[in-house]
Amino acid sequence: MEKEIWKKIFSTIPDDELANLIRIWKISIRGFRHITSKDITRIRALVTRECLKESNLKKIQDFYKIVAAKDEDDVRDKTVHELFKLYQDGKTLHLILGALYSSPEDRHHERAKQFEELVCKKNGLSSLDELRVLTEKTEPPKQEDEHDSAHWQKKWQKSQKKNQELQKSIKKCELLLSHLKKDWKAEKQSWKKEKEQLQQELGNERTQKNRLNEWKKTSEAEMQRLKDEIQKLKLEISHLNALLLNTNKEVAAAVQTDEWVESKPSESTAAARQIYIIGDPKNKLIDESENPLFHTIEANKFKEAVQTGELEDADEIWMMAYLVPPWLKKKIKNVYTQKVREFKDFPSVKKYIERGIK
Repeated sequence: MEKEIWKKIFSTIPDDELANLIRIWKISIRGFRHITSKDITRIRALVTRECLKESNLKKIQDFYKIVAAKDEDDVRDKTVHELFKLYQDGKTLHLILGALYSSPEDRHHERAKQFEELVCKKNGLSSLDELRVLTEKTEPPKQEDEHDSAHWQKKWQKSQKKNQELQKSIKKCELLLSHLKKDWKAEKQSWKKEKEQLQQELGNERTQKNRLNEWKKTSEAEMQRLKDEIQKLKLEISHLNALLLNTNKEVAAAVQTDEWVESKPSESTAAARQIYIIGDPKNKLIDESENPLFHTIEANKFKEAVQTGELEDADEIWMMAYLVPPWLKKKIKNVYTQKVREFKDFPSVKKYIERGIK
């Protein structure tokens, strides 16, 4: 729709003026280094298509915006009839339409349509496309009376003045367009640098994000491994606690069933070697032995035995390593260094006894 409107505006521009505007707008036509009015007559359709390309049309619209801003007639503030009066007085048609249609406001576009209809109606035309053709074909009357001659002379002088003003305005516009292009190039370069910087920052952010994701995955895997290890240790501790509880119950039951009927050792007992076993192995070999005479002390009763001095008469102190906790082993070795003998299990105790205690 927009291209159709501007195509219609271009159709109202005379050949010689369109050739000048092509140079002002800096629009290149393939196969032509310099466009003349005669060229326009032959290739107007090609020129129109080139002007309607998006990049070129934007430049043309900017041109009409600048012309409208500099225009002393204030085209955009006129009514339809005031616009027609300007047109009758020699105001170029495409400048009026270009000023209105280059405006961002819909009311100006509507006024332009009404102005078109009025121009067509006054000239007996169905569309503006016919206006330029009609103007070019219309010949001035061969005879003019004095009044008409003066009228047209005055109108010609006014048109000349307007044309000079327009030429000045065009030069100003060309200069302004030149400055705008330079500013636009500088701004484009600045945007390009800013874009590159933003892309670099975005790349850094993505790299950092990927590193954080990798670290997160590694941390989660390590955390899960530690959780599994902790759970495994908890199960082992629970199992050991159950074994310890069961052992304590068995020891307590054994202590209650033991009969201690002798109030003092016999003569043979007094002569026997006194060996204290820390950790009761609960074996008949120990219970029935008379020489050496074994005294068993549970690991949890060791502190009480030390306080009562029960161990002072010991010839040797045997530790059942599998029944005594590590911290207690260390303590016993530190206190009774010379008397301590450690056995890893009961078969080694039995073998030692059978071999003969030294």
